[in-house]
Amino acid sequence: MKVIEKYNKIKREMFQNYILQHKNLNTKNWLSWISNHPILKDQDDKFNPNENSDWINISWNIHITEDFVLKHKDKPFDFYFLTENKAISVEFILDTIDILNWSIECISSNPNMTNTLLLRIMKEYPRIVEDLRWESLTTNKGISIDFIFSNRHLPCAMYEISSRRDITYDVVCKYNTFHWNWKDLCRYSKIDVDILKKYNFEETHANSNLSVYDIHDMNPELLAAYFNPLKGGKARFLKEYIAVSRISRWFCDCYWMPQYPLCRKRLEKEYNELFYLK
Repeated sequence: MKVIEKYNKIKREMFQNYILQHKNLNTKNWLSWISNHPILKDQDDKFNPNENSDWINISWNIHITEDFVLKHKDKPFDFYFLTENKAISVEFILDTIDILNWSIECISSNPNMTNTLLLRIMKEYPRIVEDLRWESLTTNKGISIDFIFSNRHLPCAMYEISSRRDITYDVVCKYNTFHWNWKDLCRYSKIDVDILKKYNFEETHANSNLSVYDIHDMNPELLAAYFNPLKGGKARFLKEYIAVSRISRWFCDCYWMPQYPLCRKRLEKEYNELFYLK
């Protein structure tokens, strides 16, 4: 493992050196590629992009650093993407809100948002509260479900809460007086599929938690309609289905074909039972 790690380190350093040597190339493909590279994190003190750089890709590059943003604050960042970038903390946005052109509505979608930070914004930055996107705050995993229900006076988009992917059956039971959207719960939540089946909504067929063990009694036409291996949990579903199919086929081969030890043992046992009965 140490040899592999050393090799990867050397290879990474070689790439970084090559990038730094050719950082002034102005071809479109090169600028887009370099703008997505982790060099922004590892060598941002040496990487100096110019006006021709791909600033859209730089803005959503997850390896970007806050120091890099400050160093190049005069450059044409796409602040819509930059504000939602998980590499940028909400604290940094608030501390630089008067010197950088942040997208206020996109703060709501920043994955680093928390209950405490939202309260801080409401207390210390009342001028931007009305520009927050409350639909995004309601579905932001950083804002807890309990916080939303405990602060019903806030303009949270309660109609969106059923589409959160961290909803469990315990949460539904805890807030059983709330009018949950069961169609959204069937499609997005982590509620056990056996419970969702009782409600018989078509959307259950699109639930990302479906496994190959859940579909034996489900409508095959609806499964086919919702099945898309390129979306969300359906990729996992497809892998599980293929794995089960292969294991089943392999077991049948091992059980019935004499070239496998399992089959020979089975035949020997059956032979002894038939011809050596006491």
